[in-house]
Amino acid sequence: MADAPEEQAGQTARPAAWRWVVLVAFCVLVGAVGGRLLVRGLPARRVRYSADPRLDRAARAVVERADARGRPALVQGRQPMALPPLAAYLDREHVVRLAAECASLRRQALDAVAADAPLERRALEVAGVTVFERGRLCTFLKLDGQQAQLALYALGWPYVGLKAEDWKPDALPAPSALPPDPEGCLALAAAAPAWPLAEDELRQKRGLTDEQTFAVRAELLRRALAGAFDAGEGADRARDALGKYADLAPAQADAVLAMAGAQALARAGQAALPALDVMARQHPALAQAVREASH
Repeated sequence: MADAPEEQAGQTARPAAWRWVVLVAFCVLVGAVGGRLLVRGLPARRVRYSADPRLDRAARAVVERADARGRPALVQGRQPMALPPLAAYLDREHVVRLAAECASLRRQALDAVAADAPLERRALEVAGVTVFERGRLCTFLKLDGQQAQLALYALGWPYVGLKAEDWKPDALPAPSALPPDPEGCLALAAAAPAWPLAEDELRQKRGLTDEQTFAVRAELLRRALAGAFDAGEGADRARDALGKYADLAPAQADAVLAMAGAQALARAGQAALPALDVMARQHPALAQAVREASH
């Protein structure tokens, strides 16, 4: 009988010990989950690609959203089917290689504009190169002819005018078709919430022709993309401009901005090497594509 109190005490101690074990395990679990949530809530460390702010922003444009795929779109019909989102088609490595091709053909077009040759011959060469590259943009970026033409102008293509939209190499290269008081027209268009409204105001208030309104549209895009890497908000303004004036979807605007970033890095030459070294750690194929574009 003397052992009974001891046995009862042991039975009492064991549940108490188990309660402590359960409590400690629960605390560890809560701490682990809370730590993960805290880490997820913290902003990701921003990768710095270059000490040069402009090259840093250009590199960021090349790699940001490179892995974005989005959700498939469900198309209803007799046989419902899921289509990949637009971003899935716009492989970023292909975008960089297209940017290199575009830059090379742009130089060819600019050389033709400046060549000492009859105007008609220069016009045919510039328009022919333009038609080819516009077709490449249409096919890969899923653009129509006018959107692709505007994207080319945004990337610094020599202006060949509204007639180039008919896909025939007969448009004469023009330095600009901007109307009188171009800055006033540009400001008026920029203040409008959407391009169709801006176009109406340019026609009604300024009496602009189709050619002149198209030139204003192209110039707004050219300026937006030219300043995309000059300031912190430049890339966002360029994306907005591509959506507003060229009617590009976000994935298409990102691709055009990535093209501009790749071209900026390629033009920088040796100065861009540190940025490409950093890029190669997570995106080796992209870094290699930009390096190849620099040669």
